[in-house]
Amino acid sequence: GGAISVLGASTAEVTGSALLGNRAEHENGAGGAIFLSSGGTLSIVRSTLSGNVANSSGGAIFVVTGASEAMLEVFDSTLTLNVAGALLDTHGDGGGIYNGSIIPAYLTIRNTIVAGNVDLGTFLDQPDLSLGGGTALSLSGASLVGANDGASTYFPAGAPNANGDFVGSVTAPIDPMLSALDFHGGATRNHGPLLDPASPVIDHGRCAGADADQRGHGNAATHLRIVDSAAVPDHPSSDG
Repeated sequence: GGAISVLGASTAEVTGSALLGNRAEHENGAGGAIFLSSGGTLSIVRSTLSGNVANSSGGAIFVVTGASEAMLEVFDSTLTLNVAGALLDTHGDGGGIYNGSIIPAYLTIRNTIVAGNVDLGTFLDQPDLSLGGGTALSLSGASLVGANDGASTYFPAGAPNANGDFVGSVTAPIDPMLSALDFHGGATRNHGPLLDPASPVIDHGRCAGADADQRGHGNAATHLRIVDSAAVPDHPSSDG
C-alpha cells in the first residue's frame, strides 16, 4: 500500500481527499495508493486517486481476502491515471482496482469514474478493473468505467448498460474528458470535468441528497450537489 494499508479488522474512511503519486515499490508491491486485506473495511467518498503506481497489481487499490471477508465502498470519486504492472513483466493487472480475493470481497461502486488507468503487465490488458471470482459487487449505477476488460461480468459494456453505468472496453474505451490535475475548486487537487457538450460525465450522474462533491461544489440556492449545466444536455438516465 503506497499510502494506506487497511489490515485485519481495521476500518478506514477517505473523504474529500486526494491520494496522488504514491507507489508500492516492492517487486510484488500491490496497491499503489491503498492495500485492503482480510477483515478490513474501506470507504472512499468524494475523493481522487490519481497517478499512483503498483509494481504488481492494483495501481490505485488492491483488495485480497483469505481468512475473512473485506468490504470496499467507492462513492462519488475519481480513479484515473493510476498504473499497474510497472515493472513491465507478466505481473500486474487492474490499474484502477484489483480484487484477488478467495472468499468474498464486497464492493460497492456508485457515481464514480474509473477510467484512463494503465496496465503495463504483459499477460492481460486490464487497465481499469480486474475483479476475480471472489467479488460480490453491489452496483448503484451512474458510474463510468473506461474499459471493462477484467470485469465484464460485473460491468457489461453499454452507454448506459442495464445497471445504469457507462462502460467501455479496451478496444472501445470511454474517455471521461477530464481536465489535468489541479485545484479546480476546493482544498485538494482533482480532475475537474471538461465543460464540453460531448462530456460523458457532466449531467450524467445521480447524486440525490448529496450536499457537495470533492470540491465543495454544489447549488448555493438548494445546498445540494445537483447542479444542472446548460452547456451539456441532460442524459435521460441522470437526475438532471
